Amino acid sequence: NKPEARNIAKEVDFIGLNAYAFWNNKPLDEAMTWTETTYRDIKALYPDYLVAYTETGWPTSRIYNDGSYEGTLIGKAGEIEQCRFFEQYNQWIDDNGLISFYFEAFDENWKGGLDGENAQDKAEKHWGVYKADRSPKRVISDGRCDLKQVM
Repeated sequence: NKPEARNIAKEVDFIGLNAYAFWNNKPLDEAMTWTETTYRDIKALYPDYLVAYTETGWPTSRIYNDGSYEGTLIGKAGEIEQCRFFEQYNQWIDDNGLISFYFEAFDENWKGGLDGENAQDKAEKHWGVYKADRSPKRVISDGRCDLKQVM
């Protein structure tokens, strides 16, 4: 959706869309609307291209109120929230026959900087559907979420 992208689009066979409601300061209850709208906007710009969601998801940890950009975001992070996002997301991609990849398979504890009091809690490290030790998070192990815990 950037002006430079039109030149790049002329050279590619498909478009890989990386878009995160969380990083765009959306709460969970607005995440799917934002995710769908972002996809439709890109598809409208490039109607003749296959558009695949190559990165999207929801983090299971984050820092709050530390003065950083992440600390000011309004989206709550956690395994229940991630599970809820993917329940809605999976239904949408299934209903529309879209190509998609989860971001990310495993947490990346090395990523996102090591500064601050709670550096290991930063969202950038916690997008996996599996923890860094390869144990499954709720979205994988339970298959369904108890939505009452989130609402």
